[in-house]
Amino acid sequence: MLQFHRAIQDWQNKSGFIKNVEVYTNKVQSDYHVNALEAGYQFVKYNMANGSSLELVHNPLYDDRSINFEIDPITGFPVESQRITFLDLNGEGNKSNIKIMNKKDGFAFGYVQGLYGPYGPINGGTAAHSGSYYEMHVEKSCGLHIHDVTRCGELILSRN
Repeated sequence: MLQFHRAIQDWQNKSGFIKNVEVYTNKVQSDYHVNALEAGYQFVKYNMANGSSLELVHNPLYDDRSINFEIDPITGFPVESQRITFLDLNGEGNKSNIKIMNKKDGFAFGYVQGLYGPYGPINGGTAAHSGSYYEMHVEKSCGLHIHDVTRCGELILSRN
């Protein structure tokens, strides 16, 4: 998201747009000055021609160090953090471009009981562990159907 902000900010600075400083500042309480201000902004949406817009949504999976091991030596973040995925959710007219498709019989659940099960203590029954609790496990298998893949894409960092 930071790279997107910097790219839009760079484009805006080079285009000659004038920023009204009052839009980016607020008065705050401070022990250091009676007229203390805070300032800042971050670009999170870009409005394009013909009414289209590009809105950022953070995907925490790209930043997860437990599954993304390659760290960018320049940023200190996973290389995957700099991936940008474009998804057109709207599609044409009132049809959605992306739909969740549930697999037939794709929902399952069960429990592993210890000294307690979902109905209370297990007196004289079998137990899978000696804890005074039970575990509930739920699984759902589903996928995404993208109607028009030409309306989606990715930018993937490639350092040479």
